[in-house]
Amino acid sequence: VSVSVSVSVSVSVSVSVCAKDWPWLNVTLESNEPFHCCDCGSRLPSRPQDKPQDCPEQLCCGQKMCGFALCRKCYQGGIEAACGLAALIHGGYWVALSKDDFSHMAAGLLARGWAVAIIGYTLAPQARIADITQEIAAAVTSLGKTGTGPIRLVGHSAGGHLVSRMMCDDINLGAAAMGRLDRILSVSGLHDLRPLQGLAKNELWRLDDEESRAESPLLRTPRPGIDLVCLAGADERPEFIRQNAILPLAWQGLGANCHLQLLAGHNHFTIIETMTQPDSRLCELVDGPLA
Repeated sequence: VSVSVSVSVSVSVSVSVCAKDWPWLNVTLESNEPFHCCDCGSRLPSRPQDKPQDCPEQLCCGQKMCGFALCRKCYQGGIEAACGLAALIHGGYWVALSKDDFSHMAAGLLARGWAVAIIGYTLAPQARIADITQEIAAAVTSLGKTGTGPIRLVGHSAGGHLVSRMMCDDINLGAAAMGRLDRILSVSGLHDLRPLQGLAKNELWRLDDEESRAESPLLRTPRPGIDLVCLAGADERPEFIRQNAILPLAWQGLGANCHLQLLAGHNHFTIIETMTQPDSRLCELVDGPLA
């Protein structure tokens, strides 16, 4: 199995791991660009000779491999040197894209000193949405045993639905992950699945009344102690703006600490691309304090 691991913002390496005991077997550059320290910008040796100290030995949720990104702090001092662990979950209406299409989004948080996991999942129609939810829960549970510090989940579109489900009190993430998970960011997320039953794509999702209600975060109870941030571009389509607003409005009434934002000048696609920019509002909402 192969896992893509970024050790700086500008360079990616491919790490081959054994599915049985997870040793680092080899490291090969996929880019000729020099390494630069994401803290001070100084040029580093052109090629790593050794694995990072205390590298995560298990990056697997049992079925799916997570892409893993380690900032330069992690490469020098082990993953425990990072500010925390951010997990990014891609969109694509549960039927398209993969973690590999999303891996460049780690750049902004890497530059801010975070370790980043890019989580993949089985797409519909091979899996129902309820099955995908359980895959993400298994991945987050596994990541709870990796590194130290806070865990923060970021999901875009369908990924926004999946990260919001991780805050619902019917999802079991295990003690380690629950002790670290303190913030969820749903970017242009889908939080009420009932309207999707009438769409043509439901031939792939196979949503029925029972599943659309069970898988709608809007109709679930939020777990206490976790911040929810819902944001979308102000140029987003009306239904996504509605979906962005309804969850924090509902969950705030149930006692959750919720934040709602629209970012001027952005649409469904440009807003998530700002994850590549360390000084973007999106990266600040992952890394910084919430007002």
